[in-house]
Amino acid sequence: MSNTYSEAGMFRALWNRLLGKSHGGKRDRYEVFGWPKQLTVDHFLAMYHRNGIASRIVRAFPQATWSEAPDVYDESRTSDEEPGGFAKEWERLEKDLKIRHYLERADRLAGVGQFGVLFLGFADNAEPYQPVEGRAELQYLSAFGEQSVQVTRWDMDPRSPRFGLPELYTLQTGGARAGGQASASKSITVHHSRTLHLAEFLDDDEVYGLPRLLAGYNDLMDLEKVVGSSAETFWLAANRGILWSADAGAEFDDEDLDRMKDQADEYEHQLRRNITGTGLKATVLGSDTPNPEANARTLLQKLAGTYGIPLRILTGSEAGELASSQDATNWATQVDNRRQNYAAPQVLRPLIEKLIETGNLPQPQGSFTVGWDPVASLSEREQAEIAKIRTESLTAYSNSTGADMLVPPREYRAEFLGLPEETGYQEDELPEDEEDEDVQAGFGSNQPPQGDADV
Repeated sequence: MSNTYSEAGMFRALWNRLLGKSHGGKRDRYEVFGWPKQLTVDHFLAMYHRNGIASRIVRAFPQATWSEAPDVYDESRTSDEEPGGFAKEWERLEKDLKIRHYLERADRLAGVGQFGVLFLGFADNAEPYQPVEGRAELQYLSAFGEQSVQVTRWDMDPRSPRFGLPELYTLQTGGARAGGQASASKSITVHHSRTLHLAEFLDDDEVYGLPRLLAGYNDLMDLEKVVGSSAETFWLAANRGILWSADAGAEFDDEDLDRMKDQADEYEHQLRRNITGTGLKATVLGSDTPNPEANARTLLQKLAGTYGIPLRILTGSEAGELASSQDATNWATQVDNRRQNYAAPQVLRPLIEKLIETGNLPQPQGSFTVGWDPVASLSEREQAEIAKIRTESLTAYSNSTGADMLVPPREYRAEFLGLPEETGYQEDELPEDEEDEDVQAGFGSNQPPQGDADV
């Protein structure tokens, strides 16, 4: 195993040396632009804690994914009003242990680094480093990020279904936090059966995913440069310097020069607001203040594209200006896809299976289902546009002679309009006074009235 990791380390070292090279290796863009080549979880953690946009990127998808309770039920469910015993037990357990809250935290921490771990605190007679077996009551949950987790033993048995996966973790609780305070710290070794491993963006590895900030790290650094240098430049421009010029015939001895220097220092540090002297002329130096808006917006647009987060939602500008319906729909689609392709199959289902194995949830009747109602929905304007297109299409079909011979109406409804083959509406009933002469004459029908010719 050590050879495997040494080879991986050599590959990473070679990759880092080649990263950013151009012009036959004569130019190193990363060195010129000030981008670090070797990034660790500490880099991502610091960026997440200190950069507002980076924090938003890390939090956005986990918060949106777990903002609503998932729908969990088995085949005993008959309706929303009768969800079945399995669904009720899940709702009770989720509420008592705040499962959704801890899933969001573990999901967020996993996005900072390469993975995260949700520790399941079972009340059994075994030590944490031993596998959990049989029934064991789940008492609490704890979320850990890569910075607080170390894989201490791997399953290297090729015959094992967990070949190449962690067998034991060492979790570091507490420790120093960004605010400088430290909580109670303890190191514990736990068996994988007492954990849920979370890793997104897996490529050729089943354990270590890609940190969420990795792809946009360079742009985040550039954004700090643009905004930070602009603020510093503004300060320097606002606190413009003063040029003190001596008259051509002015004479100063060392005592005069020292006195003027002391006054200039006091003026610089705002200890005095005037300077006295003879033979001196003061000139306020001018300066131009650059506008960072264009550069900052370009970087924000790149970050929005990198992470699939609409710009208005990334920057939170929908708080003062409603995001467009297209942005909202696009974001809702991204959240739906993540719930369906990651959260449900990779996080929720393994957790529920573990809870069933340990007796914290009853055996489901048949199979159980995990999911959410779709977030993405069409706006009223989009619905109106679709209705308009369908109406125009239906009008053209109805007015085309022989169209029903080429495409029968039932097929047209289903294939072209996306409607059920048969309408759910009933034909209008005949009026109760159908014997009335006016009705017989055609009023209320598609036929013209048959009155007297000279009426």
